Amino acid sequence: MSHLIEDLLFPVLRAILWRGARRLVFKALTWLDAKIGGQRMKLLLGGALGLVAVVVVPVFTALVELLIP
Repeated sequence: MSHLIEDLLFPVLRAILWRGARRLVFKALTWLDAKIGGQRMKLLLGGALGLVAVVVVPVFTALVELLIP
């Protein structure tokens, strides 16, 4: 019974957390886009955020996998 609850609960929990995190990121980036002036600055900041995402996302994913097997 506990395995059934685990198999149902964790995917639902992950989906809810993913949806909330995605909304939060889109709101933050929309706000940031309005505050930044100039095409070059947006390109530079976008590249920097992309590089950070390449490092942060795998680390965060690994931590989540350790906490929720």
